[in-house]
Amino acid sequence: MAKGHHFLAGDYIAADIADGQRIAAVNKQHAEYDTLTLEQAFAVDIPKDTPLFASEGHNKIPKVAPVALIAHTTLVPREGDLYCAAWLIGVVKEERSQPIAKTLREQLKLISFI
Repeated sequence: MAKGHHFLAGDYIAADIADGQRIAAVNKQHAEYDTLTLEQAFAVDIPKDTPLFASEGHNKIPKVAPVALIAHTTLVPREGDLYCAAWLIGVVKEERSQPIAKTLREQLKLISFI
């Protein structure tokens, strides 16, 4: 997992193609990435660079509903405030944006992905 994520042990992580699995441990010792250990493997193989998201549990229901897009380079400090430009309404060229899970894109009702 790329550095800058907010996953913790006990959280559930899912993908559009896989129900959530509980994170057993997060190893942050490597300088370039973190290793997430799951309590149970996903039921399907997850291709590299597949967008993942926090889920409510063993399902594909997002833990939080997205309401805006921000610059992908912005890191939010844990339990901190984020002060940056956020787009509530807009049009995004998918080929120019970071991958966003379809499950989350569908909730961004005022963002059009083309």
